[in-house]
Amino acid sequence: MKTISATDAARNFREVLNEIANSGETFRIERHGHMVAQLGPAAPTRRFTGRELVDLLQRLPTPDEDFAADLARVRAERRAAPARDPWQVWGSSSTAPS
Repeated sequence: MKTISATDAARNFREVLNEIANSGETFRIERHGHMVAQLGPAAPTRRFTGRELVDLLQRLPTPDEDFAADLARVRAERRAAPARDPWQVWGSSSTAPS
């Protein structure tokens, strides 16, 4: 494990990431002589196979009797809701571009 200052990590971030990607090196990042972070290879992600997904879904509890009615109500409310501009800031009444 290599130790570098926060300043050096920031100045050489691209090189640090390249070394992590190419060699698997882990960096200990210090600020004023104290370790503040550790930067290293990401943990591998686990992917489900289709069979594992089916098995998982089959182990889920069965929905209660009201589930279908609840789902229909939510879908109806969603269809009835006015379309919202995804770029408009929540709570903003202005629709003019900034």
